[in-house]
Amino acid sequence: EDFTGKKATAIISNEIGGSNSLEPIIPASLAGLPVVDADGMGRAFPEVQMKTYFVYGVPSYPMAVCDEKGNTALITEALDAKWVERMARSVTIQMGGVACYALAPMTAQQVQTTAVLDSLSLVKRLGNAVRNARTNHEDPIKALLNVHPGKVLFQGKIVDLDRQTTAGFARGQVVIEGMDQFESDKLTIEFQNENLIARLNSEIICIVPDLICIVDSERGEPITTELLRYG
Repeated sequence: EDFTGKKATAIISNEIGGSNSLEPIIPASLAGLPVVDADGMGRAFPEVQMKTYFVYGVPSYPMAVCDEKGNTALITEALDAKWVERMARSVTIQMGGVACYALAPMTAQQVQTTAVLDSLSLVKRLGNAVRNARTNHEDPIKALLNVHPGKVLFQGKIVDLDRQTTAGFARGQVVIEGMDQFESDKLTIEFQNENLIARLNSEIICIVPDLICIVDSERGEPITTELLRYG
């Protein structure tokens, strides 16, 4: 508001994947502002320029980046969203690899024409489905698929994990050994913060923009790339 000279009337999520789906609720509550039922991805992608806002022409700047220590950086102008990503990523690395940011002030009309609508409502329905399945001792995976279209690609346990943090990204791959009907098969998933490619015995069976999720079969909880572990 200080930089643009315009008052914010609502807050919207940049991406609906992971904790970012809930992050806008915190500042919105503190500021007494509504949260728009939409986001800029309909999932999670690793880089700023991949948001639908910018694909459809909304300027990606100004962008504010801050950390828990009180450091703040402001990107006032850039050639494009890719350059905003590069500069913000560099700042975030210097801040210790974790930062919060706000960017792309938009009009209501721009939100309606560039955002992925009703994504917060979908997240709530998915969460309720998992919670109810646990309460009723039902299969949470089936409960999820009853709410939103999807497919079980594989079932097994993690037998190998190669994960490194480079240039501000968690990059690597995870190997899952098959169980039950997938016994004797292996699934390899390559990731860069998010799961990007799934290979069944070296054959690609799923790739972005389809959403590839690793889910705890008993609890129905997603296992993000930073939480992956052997077994």
